[in-house]
Formats: sequence, structure tokens, C-alpha cells
Amino acid sequence: MSESIRKIGIPTATIGVAIMMLAPVLLQGAFAVAPVSQTRSGGLHFVGQPDLTVSKTDGTATVTVEGEVAGAGTGGEAILTTNVVATVGCINRGGNEPTGLQESEETLTASEPFTTDHGRGTFSVSGSVSIEDFEDFECPPGQAAETLVSVVFEDPTLTIEAQTGTITATFATIDP
Repeated sequence: MSESIRKIGIPTATIGVAIMMLAPVLLQGAFAVAPVSQTRSGGLHFVGQPDLTVSKTDGTATVTVEGEVAGAGTGGEAILTTNVVATVGCINRGGNEPTGLQESEETLTASEPFTTDHGRGTFSVSGSVSIEDFEDFECPPGQAAETLVSVVFEDPTLTIEAQTGTITATFATIDP
């Protein structure tokens, strides 16, 4: 610890906690969150818990859920659904702040099959949205470029379906 920090009396543990709290802000990238609720039927169950990550880069927002299940028999399917609320706008040729902001909603659904080894398997399912997904929005021709200003994934839901049961995990609304 530096001598100047010792002199003002900031405990090392306090500095460590502050760094940990700031890490998500400093990284500005994808981060993982756990589900807020789960329901299941049959012998199918999560090994640990699934993690949802979101990221937004270059006008595309992506949501991914990864995890592991056991008791899945010979395989199954991971299905991700979420309502996407996006704010879209127009950036003029001078690159000024977006104007003509409009909110748009779309439903995003993605699915991915997975296989198992002795009933245990991993899954990863992702979905993305970009400005092209919002067909109802257009900027004046030749005057401005369409841009994805912000995106919110509302209550993302993961459903795992296998021959031995179903698991549903719901995550909190998240803004990348």
C-alpha cells in the first residue's frame, strides 16, 4: 500500500471494495447476472446456475445465456425470449447528437439445441438486435444515419426443454 494512502488512513479492505464496485463501470463490456426465479419439472436441473450476459457494440446489442444441465437424457433445446425496448434516432452528417428519437419494441427469440454425455450437457444461446431490426423507423433520406441509441432487454427468459423435463429461468430487466 502506498505511503500516502496509509497517512490518510484508508484501510486496504475499503480500497478493495471500492475497486470491485467500480469494475463493471470501468470494464464497460459484457457482465454476467444470475436468474431471479426458476421453475422446473421432471429430473432436469441446472448444475450451478445459468449466467446471462449482455453487450452493446457498434450499434448491435447481444444477450447470451450459458450454463450446464444434468438429468437431460439424450439432449434438448435452450430457448431464449425477451422483449427488446430500443430507442432509435438519426445522426446527421456532422455527427451531432441523435435527433428524432423514437422508442420501438420487438420480441427476440433464439434457440439452440444441445447434446449430453450421460444426461449432462452445456448450452449457450444468443440473440442480437441492431438498427436493421427496427423496420418501422427511418431517417429522412440522404440527411442522416439511423442509429441504435439504447436497448433494454425486458425480463429475459431461458427455457430448457429435454425429454426428462423443462426448466424456466427468468432474469431481471437489463440494459447493456
